[in-house]
Amino acid sequence: RKKSRGEEERDQRRQEEGAMVSTTTTNDTDESVAKLSSKLLEGWTMLSETCPRPKCSVPLMRSRDNAEISCVQCDTRFGEDLKPLKPVSHLEKLVGLDKPLKSSET
Repeated sequence: RKKSRGEEERDQRRQEEGAMVSTTTTNDTDESVAKLSSKLLEGWTMLSETCPRPKCSVPLMRSRDNAEISCVQCDTRFGEDLKPLKPVSHLEKLVGLDKPLKSSET
């Protein structure tokens, strides 16, 4: 069966849209893979759970000292229950309030 002109135009639009989506996805994927690789080289552990935020399905990472769980794509930090934590301000990071106290420090 020969396609109508409308069907050919629709198929062409779908191919173009698919190409645009896959290019964006490929760039995002490459960046996420680079960030994941960097964390692994720093001694972080890749978890089997993925980021629960919408449109972000990157595996979560746990720091070497088990003090942090985060997503490298959206920079969200999570608690042990995998619920997002409140964002940490730049000042809190500077004074070290972005890390939980160890039991010997309490």
